[in-house]
Amino acid sequence: MDIYRLTTDASDLPAHARSVAIGVFDGVHRAHREVIGQVLDTGYVPTVLSFAGSPLQLPKQAPALETPRRKAALLARLGVRELIELDFAEIRTLSPADFVTDVLCHRLNAKTVACGEDFRFGLGGAGDVQTLRSLCEPLGIRVEVVPTVYDNGQVVSSSRIRELIATGDMQEANRLLGHPYIIETAVIDGNHLGRTVGFPTVNQPLPEDVVPPAFGVYASTVVVDGRSYIGVTNIGRKPTVGSEKPLAETWIVGYEGDLYGQTLTLCPVKFLRPEQIFSTTETLFAQVAADAETIQQLYRPTGKVQAVLFDFDDTLHSRVEAWRAFSLSFVRELFPELPEDRCRQRAHELWELGGRGHGYGDDFRDIPYQVLFGELKNRWQLSQSVEQLIEHCHPLFALHTAVFADAADTLRRLRTTGYKVGIITNGRSFLQNRKLAVSGLLPLLDCAVVAGDEGVSKPNAELFIRTAYRLGVPPQDCVYVGDNPVADIAGATAAGMRAVYIDRTGEDYAVPPEVPTIHTLDELDPIL
Repeated sequence: MDIYRLTTDASDLPAHARSVAIGVFDGVHRAHREVIGQVLDTGYVPTVLSFAGSPLQLPKQAPALETPRRKAALLARLGVRELIELDFAEIRTLSPADFVTDVLCHRLNAKTVACGEDFRFGLGGAGDVQTLRSLCEPLGIRVEVVPTVYDNGQVVSSSRIRELIATGDMQEANRLLGHPYIIETAVIDGNHLGRTVGFPTVNQPLPEDVVPPAFGVYASTVVVDGRSYIGVTNIGRKPTVGSEKPLAETWIVGYEGDLYGQTLTLCPVKFLRPEQIFSTTETLFAQVAADAETIQQLYRPTGKVQAVLFDFDDTLHSRVEAWRAFSLSFVRELFPELPEDRCRQRAHELWELGGRGHGYGDDFRDIPYQVLFGELKNRWQLSQSVEQLIEHCHPLFALHTAVFADAADTLRRLRTTGYKVGIITNGRSFLQNRKLAVSGLLPLLDCAVVAGDEGVSKPNAELFIRTAYRLGVPPQDCVYVGDNPVADIAGATAAGMRAVYIDRTGEDYAVPPEVPTIHTLDELDPIL
């Protein structure tokens, strides 16, 4: 993703046409994604128009939910190709008409604009969505207004998520964010007191201008050198021994080594108790030992199922049907003059070339898109480059996501029963995140983990363990349901999870005899 700073001189902006999502997007949360989703599939360059610097400088003067670096990374994962940042001080005096004409039309060459229904713009917030429509329509700019997003009757908003984080309700905050709240800063030197009593800790400064979690002690998970560990984290000013600035101080269970200067990914999982002042360091460390035991108890297997996790492709949605529908749409767009019967013949050819939607051959090896579309380009003598074909494929394929009829009801029922529910899926960041958004399943989940976002893929057990730790449960108390005997069944088993094989297509692959086989999700309840 390219990032541009829009000032009075916009000469460095490419001249291409854009679809533009406008907003602060400080958390890239679930409601933000609804707006951004409107500009991803238009045929123009998907762009986010936001503000440079801290949200504290904006009228609401609220801290951000994410650092600028992480915000950019989250936008890129969704398929945004350009982030254009405005200086609020430079545009705050523009009238609504000047903003639309000068910024959106002349500088950005916007063809589509998307915003939330409460969007205000122009001097003093004089313009609303009706103003935007009336100004854009004569210029040939389509306006997409996204209704307010609700979850359990409450608005999904940055202010609500800030309140959750500020009170320590990290799991609900993560669910509404659609991704985990993380602290990703370099380890700094501390006072080394913990090392003297067997609890060596790492200290990370809290990101500036980002809402901090409630000060206190948390169960946490930390990624070190690509491996997840559980931890005991105190977030705050360490009132007993003192700290000039708020820190996240973590004892990483089972890790020994020097981490000074390294950037760690810390995820606070569960709030245990507020910060407190102890009369002596002895009583402080006695409490630290008690906290450590509490957290290790949290992650000890109980023998009961606490979370049910799913693969996505071919488990909750049918890649076979999605690829079939995509193939026909793709061919129709490539060959608009081709008779329908010939379109269907070519669509079937593409469907088979793509492994009938599975994305892999009979030996479970991936079919790279470069190979697939290279073959297609040669067969059909296409003028487009392989890269152009792939670029068009991803959003179109995602739009044809085909959720199985039993998926939503199953997720809803499991959460109502008290299980935590999530998805772990392999695949490219943009493609999988877009498919998840199109599926409509995200509001029913406690977490959705995409391998392309994590830098580790199934069947590596780390991806499964990382997900369980973020949910605050031991992997052994998780059931994982998937259709691939290698990526899903072997991977989940290696992580210590109970695996369930689902055969949606009648292929009846060999799985270990102790792994139950089901054909629909309705068969899952007796196993749990």
